[in-house]
Amino acid sequence: QTKICKELIVKADLILALDFNTLSRIDAMGIDVADAKAQKVMIDHHTNQGNFADVIISYPNISSTSEMIFRLICRMGYAPEIEKKIATCVYTGMMTDTGAFTYNSNSPEIYTIISELLKKEIDKDYIYRRINSNFSVSRLKLEGYALSEKMIVDEKMGVREEDDKVKISLRSRGDVRVNDIAAELFDGGGHVNAAGASTTDMSLDEAIKKFNSALPNYKAMIDQELSKEEYK
Repeated sequence: QTKICKELIVKADLILALDFNTLSRIDAMGIDVADAKAQKVMIDHHTNQGNFADVIISYPNISSTSEMIFRLICRMGYAPEIEKKIATCVYTGMMTDTGAFTYNSNSPEIYTIISELLKKEIDKDYIYRRINSNFSVSRLKLEGYALSEKMIVDEKMGVREEDDKVKISLRSRGDVRVNDIAAELFDGGGHVNAAGASTTDMSLDEAIKKFNSALPNYKAMIDQELSKEEYK
């Protein structure tokens, strides 16, 4: 519904940009947002922010944009108006943006916020099940096929090719900054331990070759993290 979306953007008085900090992250829609006359507010926690918004709220040290939204609601004095549906959305965003609190989630304040959300009677176990334990048979078969037939162990990244672009997904642990790798190699970005990019400038094989060729440049960073893991 591209036409309807364009009309809404043109007519808008206020545009909120949530969980992205450069217009390239929203592909073709970025052109319409850039041209829009509306005031723009960016709320985001990724590094390397752009400057397209009139108001920029950017805290890369915070685990998720949803956490920032919760903090903003409270700072504006609307905490008493947070009800179960809002709390459910905030918790869902916090959970999914931290891999179910398995990375970027060591701040004690995160769990203080969760305790406040639980007071709104959210069902965190149900939320987890709906997101992580609700896969179709077809998806499970596809994952099994990908793991048994298509996984390349030394590739260290996930890449897929679509009709007009290659999409790249990078994951790491500890201090291995895959957001920097995604930015340097593919003009992408994201979190320290979870980042990605898309490109129309190369094929799938070319993207894999470029990554593998550059991997030795990051060997010191990877080895340092591996040595920390062994020490632990």
